[in-house]
Amino acid sequence: MVDFGVTYNFITEVEARRLKLRWEKGLEIMNAMNFAALPIIGLVKRTMMKLEGWNDPIDFVVVKMDDFDMVLGMKFLLEHQVIPMSSAKYVVITGSAPTVIQADICQPNGLKIISAMQLKKGLLKTNQHLWPSRLSR
Repeated sequence: MVDFGVTYNFITEVEARRLKLRWEKGLEIMNAMNFAALPIIGLVKRTMMKLEGWNDPIDFVVVKMDDFDMVLGMKFLLEHQVIPMSSAKYVVITGSAPTVIQADICQPNGLKIISAMQLKKGLLKTNQHLWPSRLSR
C-alpha cells in the first residue's frame, strides 16, 4: 500500500520473514494516530525492492500491522521520485530507471473508504460542510 500520511516504510514481521529479510532490533516505540504505542520490532536497511522493471534499495521499519503486509510512505515517494496517478491507476517512478506500474485501488476487508478523519475536535459542521475551526469561512 502507498500512504501519503505515513512518513516511513513499514513491513510486518511475518512478511519480512517470508521474504527472508534481516533486520536490526528496534528499541523504540511507534505511536500511530488513535492507537496505542507499538514496539518497533526492527529496521531493515537498504534491501533491494523490485517493482516490475524497477529495483532499488529501500529501508523498512518492521512492526505489527493488521491490514497490510507493507506500507510505502513519503520516504519511498520522495527518495525514489514516485508520482502516484490514482485516477489512471498508475504509479510512475521517475528516478534513475523510469518505470510505470499499473496499480489497483483497494481496501482491506472490502471497505469502501478512501481515507478516515477523526471528527471530534477542531472541525465545525455547517450546512453539510466541514471546516477546520481555525480557518475562516
